[in-house]
Amino acid sequence: MNKFYVYSHVKKTDGKCFYIGKGTGRRAWYKLDRNQHWKNIVNKHDFETIILVNNISEEKAFELEAEFCKQIGYKNLCNLNQEKGNGAWTRSEETKQKLKKSKPNGFKQLVSDRNGKQVQCVELNKTFKSVKEASEYLNINPRSIINNIYKRSKSVKYFKQKLTFKYLL
Repeated sequence: MNKFYVYSHVKKTDGKCFYIGKGTGRRAWYKLDRNQHWKNIVNKHDFETIILVNNISEEKAFELEAEFCKQIGYKNLCNLNQEKGNGAWTRSEETKQKLKKSKPNGFKQLVSDRNGKQVQCVELNKTFKSVKEASEYLNINPRSIINNIYKRSKSVKYFKQKLTFKYLL
């Protein structure tokens, strides 16, 4: 299925590309789940999203993401370090340790919540088998849904609507 794309983020102040990514759905426009370097650039310059290539396989998206990064030069981007040119982004051990210390206990478990509990979207009155199913159906980042369930956020933006979620017992 060709539902992936490759995108770039450019600074609004000078039009320079500072990030290349691969995504589906609304990923290119998410401000959540970005590294601190990306956030610092956006706070200073704001950003625009440009879709570079659309309607491609995930494999092709990884390949093109890596190729665009090489062309622009990693030193000019705020992407995390690339591992062996395969399109898989990783964090350095130093960064992993800093993140581990800065996050509250249990955060990682909640973010990767795969407990299979049914989830209800209150506003849509729709029940899903899991956070993953809700995320895929609505094209919403699963972390956003989990953060809402655990009251780390009041709601999840869904186009012009705000949605709330809860686990069903």
